[in-house]
Amino acid sequence: MSNTNYFSPQEIAAYDMRKRQADESIGRAIAGLTNQRNYLTQEYGVGRSRAGEQYARNFRQLPASFARRGVLRSGIYGSALQQQDMGYQQRMSDMERQYQEAMRRLSEQQGNLEYVRGATMEQIDFEKLARQQAMASDLARLMGMA
Repeated sequence: MSNTNYFSPQEIAAYDMRKRQADESIGRAIAGLTNQRNYLTQEYGVGRSRAGEQYARNFRQLPASFARRGVLRSGIYGSALQQQDMGYQQRMSDMERQYQEAMRRLSEQQGNLEYVRGATMEQIDFEKLARQQAMASDLARLMGMA
C-alpha cells in the first residue's frame, strides 16, 4: 500500500511548486555569485593591465630623473630599478592573492548554496513521503475497522 499514490493533483502540484520555488531561489543566488565571479575576473584583468601600464610609465621616467641628477650610471640607479621591479612584483602578487581569496570565498558560498538546495529538496521529499505513509496508515486502519 505504501507504493500507492494517495495525493490529490493539488497536493502533488503544491509539493512540486515548493521544490521549483526553492530551486529557482537558490538558482538566482548562484547566478548572482557567478556574476560576482565574472565581475571580479574582469576587474582583476583590468587591474593587472593598469599596474603594467603604470610600471612601464615609471620605467620610462626613471632614467630621465636620474640623468638630471647625474647618477644614471651609479649603483643608486640600479638599486632604484630593482626596487621598482620588486614593488611591481609585490603589487602583482598582492592582487593575485586577493583575487584568489575572493574566488575561494565565492566558490565556498556556491558550495553552501548547493548543499542547501540538496537539503531543501530532501526535506520536501521527506515531508511528502511522511504524509504519504501517514495516509496509507490511516487507510489501512480504516480498512481494518470495516
